[in-house]
Amino acid sequence: MIDLPKKLAESQLKIGLETHLPLKTKSKLFCSCSTKKSGRPNTQVCEVCLGLPGSKPTLNNAAVKAAIKLGLALGCKINSPSFFSRKTYFYPDMSKNFQITQYEIPIAENGFLMLGDKKIRIKRVHIEEDPAKIVHKDNYSLIDYNRSGRPLLEIVTEPDLNSPKEARAYLQKLSLIAEYLQIFDPADEASMKSDVNVSIFGGSRVEIKNISGFKDAEKAINFEQIRQKNVLLTGKKVVQETRMYSPVAGSTTTARIKETESGYGYIFEPDLPYLEFSLQEIERVRNSLEELPDQKKQKFVKLGLNKATAESLVSEKALSELFEELSKKFDKNLVATYCLILLKTTNYNGIKVEQININPEFAKILEQVNTNKINKHEAEEIIRKIVELKIKNKAPAKINCLFDGESWDFDLNEIVEKVRAQNKEKDLSDPKILNFLIGQVLRETKGKGNIQKIIKILKRAKGKNK
Repeated sequence: MIDLPKKLAESQLKIGLETHLPLKTKSKLFCSCSTKKSGRPNTQVCEVCLGLPGSKPTLNNAAVKAAIKLGLALGCKINSPSFFSRKTYFYPDMSKNFQITQYEIPIAENGFLMLGDKKIRIKRVHIEEDPAKIVHKDNYSLIDYNRSGRPLLEIVTEPDLNSPKEARAYLQKLSLIAEYLQIFDPADEASMKSDVNVSIFGGSRVEIKNISGFKDAEKAINFEQIRQKNVLLTGKKVVQETRMYSPVAGSTTTARIKETESGYGYIFEPDLPYLEFSLQEIERVRNSLEELPDQKKQKFVKLGLNKATAESLVSEKALSELFEELSKKFDKNLVATYCLILLKTTNYNGIKVEQININPEFAKILEQVNTNKINKHEAEEIIRKIVELKIKNKAPAKINCLFDGESWDFDLNEIVEKVRAQNKEKDLSDPKILNFLIGQVLRETKGKGNIQKIIKILKRAKGKNK
């Protein structure tokens, strides 16, 4: 029995991730079938993605370029040549009984991803095809081959992660980098799956298969480290195995005793050529790389924003671009403030900024705030309502009416005149008195109301009350 300390330190936890990233290509990896989602099963298929005898794969060059881009962004060495292999296993989601992947020589290897000051080593990045989708019913299963053959990148880390929270942060950063490179759709996060390898105190490694999303990866690792600690506390050994995570139960269960890589019977894929690149070709891709999140963050900090604000602004590519675009016209701190409000609103609604075309309306909001036509509370309310209307695909006219200042459920004239009547002896020429009365009005309207209009009505009401 291992002599465990009273407090089992999280630093004894070793985590390695194998993440499958679906690429944003128009067609599949080895055929011209569309990768668009379809509500009808088995309608985007051909003899290649169905694995029919005699069918031959044709490589999608866009997927290869995407792999090189990610490899370079992660500081990897791009291997030339590299090649594809057949990974043999019998399972209903691979009708040809093997998966085309890369094993011996991946397209990229030996890179890293920075989490703050910590370097997470990337062992390899390789290209492979997605299996079909299995839909389990009561006592039978159905197979949808629409997903079969979709291009994936598998990104494998060394066991450098030491906590569930750190693993989640790594997945978020990896997703963000792929989003900035425009090779991955961030709204498709659920299809980004990870196999998680967990061990404690240098013991046997346990693999948890096919975890979707960031939160579930964190939860699965947290459960598994507790389970393994409890196994050791009872004097038993942790068995190397493959387990499955249930988001509903919040626990992992045994699937099978872990196979070794030799059990897959890898052989060279004879129907595909070697992948070879010249140094000039690799440099052309490197020079075409989009500005990455860390680079944008540094740029925003140099503009004078604090690190926390800059970190939030680069958390979505569309948000960072919105900030940059509008900072050319408005004060950067003003734009940053309302960009963060927009981010908070979209997060609350469970969507990404890029999923709604809010740029024209957002610029109009900043224009009205900048000219004191609306206050911060009103601007935040308008942002919230615009996001809700955009999600519901409401007509632009409904959105435009939010800017007319007449959509509130109160009579502004009545409230202002009432406040003025209660303070008719006060001198409006005194800025402190004017601000006090404006504050009284906003208290009645719960922060709503055009400031310039309030001042105008106050001055008009003064004449009435003489």
